Amino acid sequence: RSAIDILQFHFSAQTKVVIRDASGNELANTTKQTGETLSVQGESPFAIELNPASAVEFRFNNNVIDLKPYTVNGVVNFRLSR
Repeated sequence: RSAIDILQFHFSAQTKVVIRDASGNELANTTKQTGETLSVQGESPFAIELNPASAVEFRFNNNVIDLKPYTVNGVVNFRLSR
């Protein structure tokens, strides 16, 4: 039995977002604008790409995740699992 995880994003500037779940299904591939939010759910691990990362507040199962350790040249491109 697989658990469902919830990813929530809040954007403070225009941001490119790509999210895939454990099966490789694309949960999001979009550009979000200032003030917008995005919530997706699925099965981890997730492949997450955010550009620019500095414009994103990210919560994973309601826990705030600091993106700074995953940010390279302003972009987050990482795998996240429970």
